[in-house]
Amino acid sequence: MLTDGTDQALAFVEETRHILRAAEDRGLVLRAVGSVGVRMSADLDDLLAGLGRVPPNDIDLIGASAQRSGYRELFDELGY
Repeated sequence: MLTDGTDQALAFVEETRHILRAAEDRGLVLRAVGSVGVRMSADLDDLLAGLGRVPPNDIDLIGASAQRSGYRELFDELGY
């Protein structure tokens, strides 16, 4: 059982990294935003746990609208 959400947060960060690597391999521009994006940009786990913040429960991504069909193919291939 998760006590402070650290394991869950790490799982979301790792899955986001997997998605971003797959996008990059396909030449797609994709960025993580939201709470997972913030966690990936700075080492805030201790601070967030101390503040009682809940772990992330989704992954927020942003990309170029011109690459929309590439994103659809990517997420289909990844099982989303």
